[in-house]
Amino acid sequence: MPSINPDVLKQTLEHFAEQEAAVDAEIQQSEEQIAELEARIVECDERLKTVEADRDHVMEIMNRYASKSATSQAKAPAKAEKSEAKAAPVAPKAQQGTAKPIKDPPKAASKAQPAAAEEKKAEEAEGDDDTVKNINDALRGLFR
Repeated sequence: MPSINPDVLKQTLEHFAEQEAAVDAEIQQSEEQIAELEARIVECDERLKTVEADRDHVMEIMNRYASKSATSQAKAPAKAEKSEAKAAPVAPKAQQGTAKPIKDPPKAASKAQPAAAEEKKAEEAEGDDDTVKNINDALRGLFR
């Protein structure tokens, strides 16, 4: 049986002890990072709940605004016709022939224009989508 050199055995044991200490330090560091990440997950869940509540609140406000806007738009054409008749500017005599009206008076919708009305509704819906996108972008910016 070959003889075992005690010095080589001590060096090997010291090397293994150093490796064990390094691995233990890495494990400890990893466990600390896991604990930090778990805390961040809990914090993000709480923030997500507040964001959801804020989004619901914003949607309620937007729906209220849209409903008020729709009712005010229905009343606006009649008021606009009256105000345009009252506020029609009087051009000086030199400019009377060349002056263009600021805004054409609204025309009554005929039966031949239902497609135009549908297009207008589609444009308004796209405008609402843009509003929602803008609000969502603003909320994302707040929570970054």
